[in-house]
Amino acid sequence: MKKAMLFLVALMFSVGVNAATLTLTGIGSSGATQSVDVNNNSTVLAGGTVGEVGNWYSEFDLISDTDTGIKVEWSFNPFTALSGATIKFGQISGPSGYYLPGAQTFA
Repeated sequence: MKKAMLFLVALMFSVGVNAATLTLTGIGSSGATQSVDVNNNSTVLAGGTVGEVGNWYSEFDLISDTDTGIKVEWSFNPFTALSGATIKFGQISGPSGYYLPGAQTFA
């Protein structure tokens, strides 16, 4: 009976983690192209190309239908010189309210 109960709990946890539907939308960029390449329920992917040397930005809006953890992977072409980069999260909120009001910046 213990083995059956453990399996049931693991299955519910797995379904709960994968049950969130994510929607990614590009909302603006400057100095770079941007596109949403995969918008597939639990996995979303966006990309772009920087046209010239200088400052640029790309903004995206990520919406989930339920409170859920997310993993953000961010990478650049390793063959292109990059002196620095910053990722900034705007207001993070959910059905229960605002979790991190204001912007969160990581350099």
